[in-house]
Amino acid sequence: LNFKSCTEITASSIVTCVSGLCAYAGGVRLTQLAAADAPSLVPKKDYETERLMRGALQLPASSVLVIDETDVVEGMQFGEVGVKNLSALQAVATKASLPIDFTF
Repeated sequence: LNFKSCTEITASSIVTCVSGLCAYAGGVRLTQLAAADAPSLVPKKDYETERLMRGALQLPASSVLVIDETDVVEGMQFGEVGVKNLSALQAVATKASLPIDFTF
């Protein structure tokens, strides 16, 4: 579910409603991805512990992902992690596939 051009209150109400209707609903605010300290949404391999660290886009089957674009403005700048997160969102939306970061 992707929505834009509505107030923050309306967006919040939509997320609450969807969460009440679905077994699991996750949310992503695009403006949070633009922050310099944006968390990675994709799973990433931690080579020190030899474990795959969870990403916020790892959702259970039949989940609904709500993408909030209400605060996005023209010319908004995204850092390196933000661009990777946007690419991951695109892959999830178009291919139903989540990339995993195995960078050394």
